[in-house]
This record gives sequence, C-alpha cells and structure tokens, in this order.
Amino acid sequence: MSLSFTRMASELYSTKRNAVSGGVTTRLVANLSDIYGTPLMPVTTEIRDQYQLQSPRQHYVIYFNTLLDVLPGDYITYDEQDMPVRGVGPWPTDRAFLEVIVEDVR
Repeated sequence: MSLSFTRMASELYSTKRNAVSGGVTTRLVANLSDIYGTPLMPVTTEIRDQYQLQSPRQHYVIYFNTLLDVLPGDYITYDEQDMPVRGVGPWPTDRAFLEVIVEDVR
C-alpha cells in the first residue's frame, strides 16, 4: 500500500500551532513543514458523525502516511490558506496512517 499511497499523497502541507507565552495564547507559529498528504477530500457522513462535526462549514479529510504531531486546534496550511484542524485519528484501515479533518473557513 505504501507505493500506492505515495502516488496519492501528492499535496504539500504544513502546520501551525498557537504559541503560548506566560499562559496566554499569542499567535500561530510554524510547527511542521513540507509534509505530503492526499488531496483535500470532502468528509463522508460517517466521518462527520465520528468526529461530531456540527458546523455548517465545509469539512475535508486529509490522510498522511505517518503519525504526525498534529492536534485538534492546530492549523493545516494548504495553498496559502490556514484551515483549523477539527479532528485527528488513525486511518480506520491502517493505524500507521493519520486521518486529519480540517474546516474551510473562507
């Protein structure tokens, strides 16, 4: 599966995380860079229910072929847009892959 996944993981992403200084959240700072994942795909009803997504905004799922330091509340940067991470978990079919749910806030 890794060769197939490598072909599918054609999009370049980076992540940002809120910086905390003196107990106060200050700003977004770079966390991870140059990570490849699948293109943004609309979430299914099953994923929407699994992550209890209640927002009327559009949500997308991205898969990464490694477990990364990505947490809900981080931001995925793609195509110069920062999208908040709403859910993170192992890919249901392979626990070595990461499933990340982002929200489009345009």
